[in-house]
Amino acid sequence: MNGAGGAQPGDELGGTQPAGEGELADGSAGLVHPLEVVLDALGLRLELERAGTGNVVVTTFVPSYVSTGMFQGARGPLLTPIMRPEAAVRAAWSGMLAGTPIVARPWTVKLAMALRGVLPTRVWDLVADRVFKVYSSMDHFVGRS
Repeated sequence: MNGAGGAQPGDELGGTQPAGEGELADGSAGLVHPLEVVLDALGLRLELERAGTGNVVVTTFVPSYVSTGMFQGARGPLLTPIMRPEAAVRAAWSGMLAGTPIVARPWTVKLAMALRGVLPTRVWDLVADRVFKVYSSMDHFVGRS
């Protein structure tokens, strides 16, 4: 992974990537963390806007869990249903066609983004953990069978 995030050709998926100059060690055993992907997409959108490329629009889709089997056993945080693939595609596609910069679904993802932005980090961690149960949503994760 480079400092801008995202997988690079030759990255392996099995082991932890060493942190070199300009690199981040994210503790995700060499896998690209979903937040890195979102940050990369947001950065791309901002760079394209700054470059004046009005004919290229980037929509970043930020869902909670989608029931594709990839997150088998995961539970959605408080008030956050697991999305059906059709609903996720419909939301992402509609946002893309409308040129919406960020599409976050369901509404609780937007709420979490707002709370994370206004609460001090330690307070957000308490709310996310004890109220929304975000940090325990993967406790029963089994992955694809």
